[in-house]
Amino acid sequence: METKVVEAEKALKNAQEDLRIISEKTIPEAMDALGIEEFTARGGLKIKIGESIRASIPKQRQEEAVIWLDAHGYAALVKRKFTIQFGKDEEAWANRFAADLAKRKRQLAVAQDKAVHPSTLSAFVREQLEAGADLPLDLFGVYRQRFAKLEVRK
Repeated sequence: METKVVEAEKALKNAQEDLRIISEKTIPEAMDALGIEEFTARGGLKIKIGESIRASIPKQRQEEAVIWLDAHGYAALVKRKFTIQFGKDEEAWANRFAADLAKRKRQLAVAQDKAVHPSTLSAFVREQLEAGADLPLDLFGVYRQRFAKLEVRK
């Protein structure tokens, strides 16, 4: 019985990958070649190309991204993290907190980091791209995923 489950899981994984390739590559490329974004067949099947934009700053570029956001007026997106989070608008408070930690007789192993939450970053990137802004896409790890949405009309 376990063999059947393993085989079924493998078949499901393969079918999901086939579906991903068809919906993210085959159909969008075919519709691009025809110059259409939407298609409705006589039988009621409607195919529309959608796009999802995701962003995630690569670890090695965190500092560079924070500097860019700060320099371009988007510092409020940046969060400074200890065990607790400080908003960018609480920078003075965070500096006092860090100085207080440094003065303690017993040093605490506290890591601090400045980062932008991936959901916040993705929303920011989508908003900026829709507005026609020029963003350093590689700095923000922007990934545009095009896919076919299928709808059956009755």
